[in-house]
Amino acid sequence: MKKILIYEHLTGGGLLNEDLSSDLMNEAKLILSSIIASCDRSHNYDYNYFLDNRLKNHSTDRSIITYEYEDLYNLSLIKKYDYILPILPEIDSNLSNYVKFLEKNNIKKVISDTRTVDICSDKLIFYKYMTKNIIPVIPTYGSLNFKHRSDKYILKD
Repeated sequence: MKKILIYEHLTGGGLLNEDLSSDLMNEAKLILSSIIASCDRSHNYDYNYFLDNRLKNHSTDRSIITYEYEDLYNLSLIKKYDYILPILPEIDSNLSNYVKFLEKNNIKKVISDTRTVDICSDKLIFYKYMTKNIIPVIPTYGSLNFKHRSDKYILKD
């Protein structure tokens, strides 16, 4: 049986020094509970998950309570697992940095490599990658060089 450690950023301690009232908290809890339910249905995986100490009223015997940000980088703990499943936002390169940390320490992960994460985390870089490799993609423009080309367009930060 493979052992997986789940690190969902908002519920797992990635916001230890911040307010937990994010609009995304409900979504984060849904994502985590969905993954846990999938693991519970499987007979191939055993799992644990990081849980911010301020959410310990949601704790189970599978929770690993985080009190410090460094808990998320505890190699002696992480290396006890066959795989790490990181679910982090792309904002401020959180996802990329954690994947780099895992790769640097030869930790097996259930996520793409750093290069792929970096390409897919930025819409303009992704667009340029796709066009360079002759893969059809809708036109994408940086905000500084965007020119109103029609009356229909989507703006996204």
